[in-house]
Amino acid sequence: MFKGLIGLAISLLRPDRSDNLKGQATRQIVSGLLATLADLAVFKLGLVLGLKVLVAALVSAAVATVVNFMFTRHFVFGQVERQRKGPWAQFALYVPTVLVSVALTQMILSVFSLWHGLDPMLVKVAAVPVVYVWTVFSGKYLVFDKEPLGGK
Repeated sequence: MFKGLIGLAISLLRPDRSDNLKGQATRQIVSGLLATLADLAVFKLGLVLGLKVLVAALVSAAVATVVNFMFTRHFVFGQVERQRKGPWAQFALYVPTVLVSVALTQMILSVFSLWHGLDPMLVKVAAVPVVYVWTVFSGKYLVFDKEPLGGK
């Protein structure tokens, strides 16, 4: 059983061995955590360096976006040689998907917190799965789509 769990973990965490949605969704969690850590670290560094809060937040969000893009491209979806678009075209598509994620979160917060009076923190947490599903599917089918195995 333990050997089977290790095999499953390896297949889910290795982009060269798992091109399935389950593996990509699992790796997306790891990528998101790393981007969040980069966001928080750069934000803290900006504050320590004396940047204004909103400037530090903007810089950290930009860095987190680039970090997440790189991890998503290479780790989440992998097999870069099979990806249909080059990195600049992918990044040009990736940024709008991030903006859609932000808009989804804002819309969910508006409806459930502002209009219906639910706790904003609970609503924000509840929005995470919606944004996560959007992120995985938009990455797989819009930004990092691949040529089928065996060529075009």
